[in-house]
Amino acid sequence: FYPSPWGRPTDGTLADLAELTPAAVRSHCSRHVRPDQAILGIAGPLELAEILPIVRKSFANWLPGTAQPITVVPGDRR
Repeated sequence: FYPSPWGRPTDGTLADLAELTPAAVRSHCSRHVRPDQAILGIAGPLELAEILPIVRKSFANWLPGTAQPITVVPGDRR
């Protein structure tokens, strides 16, 4: 199936991982990971009134930006 997207491993390859940099992860997250499209899961014996102030303080500076669609270019291995 390669080079179509159907022929790519969903979890990438070791070569992809070797090329990954912290700057690339930050760039991807700043463009595609948004608070208005995220789900935060919390488990344990906690009450909402107890955890909500902590969550609000922890994520207060995380503001939604302009989401960019993730596109796949045929033949692109990344």
